[in-house]
Amino acid sequence: MVKLVTPTEEASPGEAAYRATLSKVTAREGVIKTEWLDKTKDIYETYEGGRAIDTPFNILYSNTEVLLPSLYSAQAKPDVRPRFKGSDIKPIPDVIERFLTIATDGTQPGFESFDDAVKNSVLSSLTAGSGVIRLRYYEDQEFPIQFESVPYRDFRYGKGKKWAKVPWVAFKYELSKSDFFKQMGIEQDEEGIADRKFSAVEEGSDKEASCCLYEFWHKASGEVWFL
Repeated sequence: MVKLVTPTEEASPGEAAYRATLSKVTAREGVIKTEWLDKTKDIYETYEGGRAIDTPFNILYSNTEVLLPSLYSAQAKPDVRPRFKGSDIKPIPDVIERFLTIATDGTQPGFESFDDAVKNSVLSSLTAGSGVIRLRYYEDQEFPIQFESVPYRDFRYGKGKKWAKVPWVAFKYELSKSDFFKQMGIEQDEEGIADRKFSAVEEGSDKEASCCLYEFWHKASGEVWFL
């Protein structure tokens, strides 16, 4: 059963932990927004030509298009071999190579290909300074492992002096009301969730109410929370 608690309600120890974690994520989000995200808006608009009046000669676009093929020009072909010569470990290298070939094939409808994910990530790193690719596991698919590029504005991470020391990461989603209930597998009338936590929509509007959801991955505990 899913239970969402408002700040005015008495919380159990577990619910208090969820609230504390959400507060930690949103506080960190504010820091990232102020120190980085707000500054990347103009850069991305310039690259896409949205500031043509201010930058009639878009050098940023030209330089980025020159660098792109230098960093990633084409999808690599898997080539798996034994690390040490003379090692008799067949057929393991062949199995791994075939697995990688299928994994990066990108022919499964409805999913981002490996090639597209890398292209999006490289472009994002050249313009905004951050490119993220994650592996997703879909147990109901014929080939369950899929690659997915993460928009840089939707990626959050805890404070750390280097990546190995980052305590947690989170992925931000904007979900419509119907998508929220479908993806979380809960009923719309359960615990009164249908009446809370969703943005207000003007009467007569064709837009659907939405909510913000964080997929929180905690390194120390190995747990994943949806906040």
